Amino acid sequence: MWVKKTQLEIEEEKKIKKSKRFKNALIDSSVIAFVFFASQIILLKIIGQGGKYSNNVEEPLAWTEITKQIPALLGFSFAVFAVIFLYEFFSGKRIWKKETSSTYICDRCKKTNYKSTMTKCECGGTILNANEFKWIPDSNS
Repeated sequence: MWVKKTQLEIEEEKKIKKSKRFKNALIDSSVIAFVFFASQIILLKIIGQGGKYSNNVEEPLAWTEITKQIPALLGFSFAVFAVIFLYEFFSGKRIWKKETSSTYICDRCKKTNYKSTMTKCECGGTILNANEFKWIPDSNS
């Protein structure tokens, strides 16, 4: 059955989330920067450099030419890393992980709703986010 979490449990979850903020920001930004770097190299190899000043728009670059582009690509990748890391670290929000549940539960009748915009249930109870509840198995089961 659904039981509302105590204020102590909610505060403990916030402390745990805050302690993982640096690690999560570091991992997320590193993965995204690496994918950005690798995709740029692949695109240079497949498509080529192109641009309005290039005569060979559709001709892919040779690996020797791509290696000359690596410092610039690393610079762009580091910029992507820095922006994402700073955003996640200071805002506390993760880029691709949703922090709140899409499920809402009535605190009185324990009826669940998905993506509810209502704040009051039909029974008169208050509809709260599922993150404010914990599941305790019935002792009858």
